[in-house]
Amino acid sequence: MRNMKLHRIIEYLKSVEFYHDTFDVTGEGIRAVLAEYGINNEFTAEELQVLSEAVYLLAERNEFSQAVYLAANVGYRWCAGNIEACEAMRSKSRSHTWRLTAR
Repeated sequence: MRNMKLHRIIEYLKSVEFYHDTFDVTGEGIRAVLAEYGINNEFTAEELQVLSEAVYLLAERNEFSQAVYLAANVGYRWCAGNIEACEAMRSKSRSHTWRLTAR
């Protein structure tokens, strides 16, 4: 019965706008993150471990989505304000693909 409850909690968190990142899950703790979604139930240590792992994976997915969004949109906005630099980058590349490199 408790496994079904944990499953429903995890599915609920997947269905709502989950905005936490991994630092929230590890720093604030799983109870604080769950409380922000109105989940204030008592859990055993094993149940908290299962929830922590599932919520951490959701947080990783959220971070990845944010990184993809920023790479797609902020890079475009940067080029809109720096046309000369973007044209120089584009002319150096044989194809018209963008490459992000860390320096």
